[in-house]
Amino acid sequence: MKERDIKNIFNTTRSISLSEVERAGMRSLLERKIEAPKKVSVTGFIVSIKERYMQMRWAYVYTPIFATLVLFIGGGFSLAAQDALPGQFLYSIKTNFNEEVAGLFSSNPKAKAELQSRLAERRLLEAQRLAVTGKLTPESSRILEEKLAVHVSSVNEQVESLKSTNEVREAVEAGSRLEKTLRSQEKILTVLNEGDDVQNMVSVVRAALVVVSEENEELATDVANDEGVSEDLALSVDNKKTQAQNEYRRVQDLLINARETNATSTVEILQEKSVAIDSLIKEGDAHITAGSFNKALLQFQKALRLSGEITLEAKKEKETIKEEPVVDPAQTDTESATSTPEVVLNEDTSVVATTTGTIL
Repeated sequence: MKERDIKNIFNTTRSISLSEVERAGMRSLLERKIEAPKKVSVTGFIVSIKERYMQMRWAYVYTPIFATLVLFIGGGFSLAAQDALPGQFLYSIKTNFNEEVAGLFSSNPKAKAELQSRLAERRLLEAQRLAVTGKLTPESSRILEEKLAVHVSSVNEQVESLKSTNEVREAVEAGSRLEKTLRSQEKILTVLNEGDDVQNMVSVVRAALVVVSEENEELATDVANDEGVSEDLALSVDNKKTQAQNEYRRVQDLLINARETNATSTVEILQEKSVAIDSLIKEGDAHITAGSFNKALLQFQKALRLSGEITLEAKKEKETIKEEPVVDPAQTDTESATSTPEVVLNEDTSVVATTTGTIL
């Protein structure tokens, strides 16, 4: 388009204007719009502000009441589920809702490890409650075993996470806390020892204990080579020493029991490893005296791992003895006396021998 044409268009538009009648009509229309009640659009309809308020009144008044009821009812279920046991209706709410929500508030590896250790303890307390009431079934044992494995694995993961960020003391404490929990609960379940399902649960805990002890020993081995963390471990080492001493006394009790029951092979195993545990504890004490807490930690952890292995071996020996048939000596003598001897003819027919050694 040429510049001249553009100028002609502008000149033409300047000459265009409303007449007086048109201006008056436009003014009247604007005034009517201004004076009219305000309208708003709600779900496709045009309603007044007053109608809008009436429409939303239910939400304003009753929504808080409804929300309170939901929280109250839901909270009631959640609270009631805290005492639920495997096989009960509310148990899934306890483990899949309550405990998952608690996990949301664990914002760091240390807190997560503490929570999982508590949950591991909770699973074993549930096993005890079921055992005492005679309700520990193979199915409930399976549920508890699976969940315990998850808790143990989670703690180990958090320990590795703490270790990777050089939070060595926190890592040691997290692993030790789980190990201590498993040991204490295993002792209680062993005392109950009612039925095969309880014995199986004890075996599960002992197996988990061996795994945790080995993981902690691996961590302690790494720590032993880092002198920079020695002073930070003083309290952790003291707790570990106490655990090792308690386990040594336990092994001594097992040794006494094995001698009383004439379990020869068990006595030999316990005697040998008892000496080894005592030696490890003494080495740990020597490292504490020298101020090498990191090296002391490793010795005490080795002692704990060894005691766990002893417990498993003692259990296997006990089961072997139980499976062996018990022979009554008196019955054996009677059978020998009443049995018909087998007669064997020698080349020399003048001598007849029986299988019982009697010469006829």
